[in-house]
Amino acid sequence: MLKVVYPLDGYGCPANQTFAYGCVSPGWALTLNRQAVKPISPQGFFSVVIPLTDGLNTLHFVATSPNGLEQGEQTLTVIGPNKAFKPTLPSKPTTPLLEQSPRAWHRRIEDLRMVLDAGHGGSELGTIAPTGVPEKDLNLRVALAIEEALKQAGLTHVFLTRREDRDVSLQAREVFVEESKAHLSLSIHHNALPDDATPWKHEGTSVHYYHPYAQPLAQLFLETLITSTGQPNDGVIHSSFAMTRLPHTPGLLLELGYTTHPNDAERILAPDFPQRVAAGIVSTVIAAPIEFLGQAVEIK
Repeated sequence: MLKVVYPLDGYGCPANQTFAYGCVSPGWALTLNRQAVKPISPQGFFSVVIPLTDGLNTLHFVATSPNGLEQGEQTLTVIGPNKAFKPTLPSKPTTPLLEQSPRAWHRRIEDLRMVLDAGHGGSELGTIAPTGVPEKDLNLRVALAIEEALKQAGLTHVFLTRREDRDVSLQAREVFVEESKAHLSLSIHHNALPDDATPWKHEGTSVHYYHPYAQPLAQLFLETLITSTGQPNDGVIHSSFAMTRLPHTPGLLLELGYTTHPNDAERILAPDFPQRVAAGIVSTVIAAPIEFLGQAVEIK
């Protein structure tokens, strides 16, 4: 068995390199244009960097069983660019802290109001796991597991932007958070990379924030998540995302792992991964009011 989920056949790449990833049957060998592809995870997940020339690039993958009697082949074409694409990073916010204050948290855990945002959905697939599962499904299964764990811990005000596979615009998500009068919003995602990145050099969980007051909270969530899931630490990152720029609610975006990294893919596709994430979220929420109340200012 051989499945290459990225890039798509006929893809026009904006960089002078791309990467391919997908899966083969466990134990099978894989070549790309007659060169061995390594490493391959125990479950058969792989990632490989591919330099591109201008014009048409042919990628010929061949997977071979351990006894050499079975093979799978896949041929793709990628159109190379004239120059490398260089992404731009968002600038840091300059608005004073007290002009961006969130709603204060209550001391009683049952009074806390939380929004869980399962990223993408409907026609927006997000990134694709090596097995072909879209990110939107991975995000939703984690969000539902977090909701269940939070309610078992005593939270009664947990709101989800979606509970099924459907389109939800960014504007609708922002309005939903505001109307929920949430004290915290967590947007659940799994990570992707630009073509000019090296997939097996990017691994682990990161937490993204925008407003300065949310940075300590982001650090707290990251520390508990890497403990509960076993994921490497990919950092607390300032990012200008719609779901981190919420005006009255601390908004964090969780990138739980890279589908493009074989080791990350093994962990995030494991059946118990959503429950591991949920355990980390619950332990953070229970501790967070003590960490956070002194910095919050109530918005009347």
